[in-house]
Amino acid sequence: MGWHSADREADEVKQEPTCLLVDDDTFARTYMALILQRMGYFVSDHGSVTEARMACSQFVFDLAVLDALLPDGSGVVFADELACPIIFTTGATDEFNRKVMWKRGVVYQKPVDSSFNECVKRVTEKGK
Repeated sequence: MGWHSADREADEVKQEPTCLLVDDDTFARTYMALILQRMGYFVSDHGSVTEARMACSQFVFDLAVLDALLPDGSGVVFADELACPIIFTTGATDEFNRKVMWKRGVVYQKPVDSSFNECVKRVTEKGK
């Protein structure tokens, strides 16, 4: 949990786009954080909605990557509290949940692999 970025001076870090990353799967979260960092994002990663809310009370994010199902709540419901582009990561395959997620953001089907960076690019380019 916490902030992660490539080694840069503090002044440069402030210039980076910020990403809120919320996933209770430590491996997936670490892998996505690495990809986002390589794309130039300053990443605030968390394993629960509660932790993410605390980060949101202190920072404004340019992008959010949310696991749809978290131990203390729904990433889909939490997304309504955010004012940035959203990528939902999910292992769910049922059509109802996917439709709900598509209404608010982009759905990335787990497991996470190298195609995740293309998903991030599509979402951030749409917002420009």
